Amino acid sequence: MIKYYILVVITLLFGIISYDINAQEYFCPEPYGNIVEIDANYIYGANMVCHIHIVYCCWWDNTNKTLWKNILSFETEGYAGTTGSNCLAAIPDWDNFLQWLNLTVATHANFNCQPDAPPCDEQTEPNYTKVVQSACVYAQNVLLYSGDDVYSLKFKPCTNGTATCTSEYIICYDYNYSPPILRTIFVRRYLTGTVNCNPTRPQMPPIGKTWSEPWTTECYMNSSCN
Repeated sequence: MIKYYILVVITLLFGIISYDINAQEYFCPEPYGNIVEIDANYIYGANMVCHIHIVYCCWWDNTNKTLWKNILSFETEGYAGTTGSNCLAAIPDWDNFLQWLNLTVATHANFNCQPDAPPCDEQTEPNYTKVVQSACVYAQNVLLYSGDDVYSLKFKPCTNGTATCTSEYIICYDYNYSPPILRTIFVRRYLTGTVNCNPTRPQMPPIGKTWSEPWTTECYMNSSCN
């Protein structure tokens, strides 16, 4: 029997837009296949709404009934009603943001990645979703649109390390409600590999740079994975 001594979060999918892409900028390592984009809103402070663009790739491990999702990048598209901003840099609680990011990716439904979720009961073998992030990332201030002068802050995984932070969830339908509710159940978060990047987040923008020009930071540890 499976007992869930874990936090249950009711999934709300409103306000999330997604579409599949074949962007040359991104590469999914095997066995990952499909590349997926999401637009979602992160709310913090006094009703500050930061538009976030997320790119991930996915694959379904049918043997272990596990959906793997690997985050390739996330960037700001601006505050509500604006385009281009550094609202990601202004987020006061970065660990809370990363938890939201993982949950948003975990609950995102894309049928190119996975079968439908099973019921939430102790008689049914659960499906797991594991969201993987690189433990080391770098930040870039990049043009939001080609030929424009609006910049966006983007975070991408470093390629010189193998350490990852994985957030594991069970996603299932609760048939105690009509219509059934899709629930996301947090299981655990764990670090794999050895972190070999700077443990301190660098200054943004770097000394001598502004938010109105391109720049790239060094690799640094994105999260303690606690």
